[in-house]
Amino acid sequence: MTLQALSQPSTRPSLLQVVGIVVAFLCMFSWMHAASACPWDQVGLTPFTSLEGSTQANGTVYVNTPTLISSSTPILRAIIVRTGGSLIFDTKAMNVSVNYIRVESGGSFILGSNSCPMFKKIIFTFYGSETNANEIGVDPYDNSPLGSKGIAFLTGSVVQIVSNVPGKSSTWTQLGQTAFKGSRNIILNYGVKWQVGNSIVIASTDYGEVLDMRTDPPPSPDLDWQTGVPFPDQSEKFTISAISADGKNITLDKPLAFIHWGEGRARAEVGLLTRNVVFQGDATSEQSEFGGHFIVRLVNKMQIIGAEFVNMGQKGHMGRYPIHTHLLRSSSSAISDNFVIANNSIHNSFQRCLSIHNSYNIAVTSNVCFNFWGHGYFLEDGSEIGNEFKYNLGIRSKAIIEKQIIPSDKDPSVFWITNPNNTFIGNAAVGGKWGYVYFMPTNPTGLSSRMAPENTTLPRIAPMGAFDDNIAHSADSGLWVEEQMLPDGTSEIEGYYPATWNGSVLISNRGIATFRNFTGYKNRNYGAWVKGAIIQLLDFYVFDNRVQLTAPTGPTVTVNAVMIGETSNTGDSSFRPNVDLGGRSRPDLYRKGGVSVQIIGYEQYEDAGPQYVMNSTFINLVSDQVRMAGAFSSRKTRQVQSTQSKNINLTFINANKHYINPNSIYDDHRFLVYADLDGSSTGFPHGGWVVGSDTIIPFNGCIFNSSWNSYSCPAFGESYGQLRFTNAEYDTFDVTDRNRVQHPELRDPNIRQTQQYTWDLLRNIASPVTGSIAKTANTYLNQANVILRGFYTIRMPYDIPTPKSVRLSLNKVVNGDWVVVTLPYRKDASFNVQYAESQSSPSSQMNPGTLSQMMQYPRQYYYWDVNGEMLYIKLQQLDGRDSFETIYNTFTSYSSGGIVSITATCPSGTCAPITLQNPVNAKSIYKTYMREDRYVGLLETCQQNVVVPGSYTPGYGKVYAFLDPNSKVLDVTVYHNLNFIVTGITVGIGAPGVETRQIYSSYSAPHHSISRFLVDFSYSEWIALIKGQVFVKVSTTAHPQGHLRAQLYCSTGSTCTIPPPISSATPSNTGVGQVLLNLYSGSFAGYSIKTALDTTYDDKFVDSSMDGNALKVTMQTGNITVAVSNDVVVSQTNSTGAVNYLEFYVRSLDSNIPLLLTVTAGYSKKNYNPEVVGRLDVLHYKIDTTIATRVRLAVSDLALVAGAKFNSVTFELTDKSLRRTFVLDQIRFVNGDKAPVSSGVTPSQIVYFNTAPKCGSTVDPDPDPFSIRNL
Repeated sequence: MTLQALSQPSTRPSLLQVVGIVVAFLCMFSWMHAASACPWDQVGLTPFTSLEGSTQANGTVYVNTPTLISSSTPILRAIIVRTGGSLIFDTKAMNVSVNYIRVESGGSFILGSNSCPMFKKIIFTFYGSETNANEIGVDPYDNSPLGSKGIAFLTGSVVQIVSNVPGKSSTWTQLGQTAFKGSRNIILNYGVKWQVGNSIVIASTDYGEVLDMRTDPPPSPDLDWQTGVPFPDQSEKFTISAISADGKNITLDKPLAFIHWGEGRARAEVGLLTRNVVFQGDATSEQSEFGGHFIVRLVNKMQIIGAEFVNMGQKGHMGRYPIHTHLLRSSSSAISDNFVIANNSIHNSFQRCLSIHNSYNIAVTSNVCFNFWGHGYFLEDGSEIGNEFKYNLGIRSKAIIEKQIIPSDKDPSVFWITNPNNTFIGNAAVGGKWGYVYFMPTNPTGLSSRMAPENTTLPRIAPMGAFDDNIAHSADSGLWVEEQMLPDGTSEIEGYYPATWNGSVLISNRGIATFRNFTGYKNRNYGAWVKGAIIQLLDFYVFDNRVQLTAPTGPTVTVNAVMIGETSNTGDSSFRPNVDLGGRSRPDLYRKGGVSVQIIGYEQYEDAGPQYVMNSTFINLVSDQVRMAGAFSSRKTRQVQSTQSKNINLTFINANKHYINPNSIYDDHRFLVYADLDGSSTGFPHGGWVVGSDTIIPFNGCIFNSSWNSYSCPAFGESYGQLRFTNAEYDTFDVTDRNRVQHPELRDPNIRQTQQYTWDLLRNIASPVTGSIAKTANTYLNQANVILRGFYTIRMPYDIPTPKSVRLSLNKVVNGDWVVVTLPYRKDASFNVQYAESQSSPSSQMNPGTLSQMMQYPRQYYYWDVNGEMLYIKLQQLDGRDSFETIYNTFTSYSSGGIVSITATCPSGTCAPITLQNPVNAKSIYKTYMREDRYVGLLETCQQNVVVPGSYTPGYGKVYAFLDPNSKVLDVTVYHNLNFIVTGITVGIGAPGVETRQIYSSYSAPHHSISRFLVDFSYSEWIALIKGQVFVKVSTTAHPQGHLRAQLYCSTGSTCTIPPPISSATPSNTGVGQVLLNLYSGSFAGYSIKTALDTTYDDKFVDSSMDGNALKVTMQTGNITVAVSNDVVVSQTNSTGAVNYLEFYVRSLDSNIPLLLTVTAGYSKKNYNPEVVGRLDVLHYKIDTTIATRVRLAVSDLALVAGAKFNSVTFELTDKSLRRTFVLDQIRFVNGDKAPVSSGVTPSQIVYFNTAPKCGSTVDPDPDPFSIRNL
């Protein structure tokens, strides 16, 4: 599904409808009837009391035949059901007391059936002291130990427990209205048929429990997330004293100790704990925390339905849980009634609720779990797939500090998910550190790691099962995806990056994970924190959390979310009057200064993105005297901030749109940057930007909002990027200032202070950067978000010298983006400068050059101004067109401009310049060497209406374009307000009101993004741009032929660069000085031709743009070679002059996509130096359908030297992604050019925006942040 479809208003059922579905499902499930007789009615069953040992205390009973048990037992040592035996329970109340029960292969344990669920009270009590012994023995299938004090179902056995829920009703529901403290009555949302005397639990709807930090000794440091000024857990257990006929009004056995909310999406869950069939630990279990356990192996059938498990689980003992499916693997081939755990209650568990361990396709449905240690619903190793967790309830997950069996038990979650390829629908999680945590290993861990072929499962990139309609509240964080499991059970910080699969076959490393209709509230930290890519968060409803939502890394998208800072559920503030101020409970663990923690709607993550928030609503996020608040904010504990995030179509109700904490000691708040695509955040009608309070990211035209502590800025062309400066000798760099004073504190990462100043040389303003220690030893990272296409200097505090070893990079930018950075060094310094694509890729040497060379070839040259004592580096993203192609019609891919590593050698012993100052005449340097031509246009319906008259839906936008006269490439940025219906963007040639032809047409315009793309311009297209005859057109579903149009006009200031004169040579009038070797001119003149792979040709093709016959070629992956019959010595081909060029004429026949060719010359029976035809090799700058243009390649670039024996020239496509057709002519070696030159335009023909005719607005849309037009 495309994101455009997902962005439409939600049509999913409400929570109340979901609960209704749950009730209907459970009632229907409990009353499935069949014609078969009840198990206890079978004829010929052996009475259990007739078996040896059955009536003796500590007896061992062997069941070898179908056996009916009808009465209570003494405390037996064991019941062992052997092959051929069945233990069948009569429909009579009884107590079965035993140390353990063992059901072996071929044996059955039958307690009720689907058609005859058990209605009588049957209680199993397991006896025994804590031990590591395997009293139950092992499973012969694989010698798995089975422990003691419990019940074990061995491989090949059958377990069938089907008990009716008391009253034949649902297992849990929600409050229909708020239940107040002191009341003994509750009203349910739906009627139930529970009974007087049943036990129930009512979940908390306030913040979770806080442990007292003042105890002696204090709580473990592992519990810092839960330690502060004490606050009680507010989930409560009751007995039903009375119930109304409609099942909605329940009278409790005692008054409520806490208020339980019952309005909107915040409704306390009410769970039924009582069941007819009970499995429990003995009276010693409470003190020893060693209860019974229930383990199921590779059985033939498993139905565990409607039972109660109390005082079960064995704390500190691996694999001993209330319910444990142990290594069933594919015993269940698909979800069915034969492998189901449903309608059970588990409470007072000493370890877990239930564990699914290396088992597939188990249905876990409508269970209730309350008051348990460690994780609740537990996927153990990461090998578990295809399981369904539907409509389960978990309340009060408690941390284990002593007797941990895995490290993460100190951070308990109600649902612990180690493989995303499982289904979670309609569940509710209350309490714990996390409601739901995705904690995936790279490969399955534990026993699963040794079991082929399951160990080929890759949980961290596995496809995601459904995660729909789930609830989490009263925890630290509701939904958490970031900490992933290592093989030893500890964690690392990593997200979820799903791949695309076809069954078990990996199709693509990039997939989509969708979390849908999640509700999270009253979590002390995050409603949801979901890290990864590509992540879709749809229809989230999060409120009363410290931070409602964040989705780091990215790309992530949040659609149709509702984020509410504070609701009418004020909680109970009486327990902590000095913390919970203002008459409501607060998420704070304790007081921190004068105000409570900041309340945030969406928290922008630091070095990540893009993060998109769209079609979403923010409510009740206004600062007051107790705490600050904002719909958007950023983290205040990091040194970097992304520049990629974007928002659109947002609604704010009683909400401060943004709030940036001014007290952060880190940089990320100051450098906050994200784009507002439609003006709903900034108020600028064409969209704009929200930026932090740093000095160098706002510009003239930005508006400071004191309630935001940040700026709103209008749309502009340059955009933002991350300028990163890394000190690679942090522990040892020179900290001596110009007065010879030492500043050793600059080498102490624990002292938060300015570590560099980033100077904007065009505006003469500086930004202090604090930075932070990097992961690499002896390295400190500083990052400033900057306006791109700028000129900057980095200087150290106190004017200490620039470190000798540094790295520079420009991150989160699009192809074509650049900045120039200067670093001060002493004039006797020398440099080793290296360029690398990334930290892990090989580096290449950069050479000293001129400023012009550096600007044109930034990865090959740097510039050293020895007199000015400044090293110049241009950082530019040149990764190719696919660096900003759209993904799933949604995301623009951003990348880095590479890394430049600098090592300086300073013979004088110090790198401090003799005269430390910023570059003199910086503006003049910029104007001469760096300034590009600026073009702007207004996207308007009136411009398109002249071309295609009609009735247009209102729309508008802006276009900003930069032309680099050296590369002849137009860098285009398009803002518009038709994001949800856009279908394409076109650049074309045509005077106002005319569409002559197209130059560029996007295959799929990004729907929720500022559009960025590059357009290669030919000589004639550059002339058209100068004359105001280039337009940009936005097409939509409403107007597929064009909805908005913008004519582009020069906005540089005094002038825009005109193209230089070029040769007038054509195929019929080549104007060459001397033809030295003619390979093809309408025919091959004795030379031969060869093709490879998919290439076809016609050497007698008539093309009007050529001089008669031409060579027509069609190819994709192949090539075509023109070969001589005998090697020709190049220097002897003509005695009057040396060979200078290989030239040919070429025209594309099939597409307006520029044709890119690679040419290889061969000599001495070998091929050498494949040469990509560059823009400067083409007379008209590009090869397209409009004209037959000349290509000239210097023979030196083809490795042809005097005396070389030439034998062939080969043509192939540089880009082999498309099949292309083109024509060639006049293929030859020449020594010069004698054709006259001509110019197609004069300065008087330049059309400027301010003087161009207009049909709509006359306001120049270019805010020109650097005032470049005035240089």
